[in-house]
Amino acid sequence: MTQDIEQKIKEYLSLKVEIPANELNSDAMLSEYGITSLQFMECVAEIENLFDICLSEREMSDIYTINDFVKKVEKKINERA
Repeated sequence: MTQDIEQKIKEYLSLKVEIPANELNSDAMLSEYGITSLQFMECVAEIENLFDICLSEREMSDIYTINDFVKKVEKKINERA
């Protein structure tokens, strides 16, 4: 499941930053790809819709990398189960 989540997040982010998904480093800071705070909020909203979850402000404040995003999304999905 983790790889599916990661792939979907990378596919979405690749559209935002215009870099192929397979070239995105999951450990790189989102800011390294030029994602601004406004773009980050747009990304969060889209990813919440994509996975039918809701991230709190506190949870969002801990997201710095794609891997962070994956962990938060997976945790939220598992909480629903």
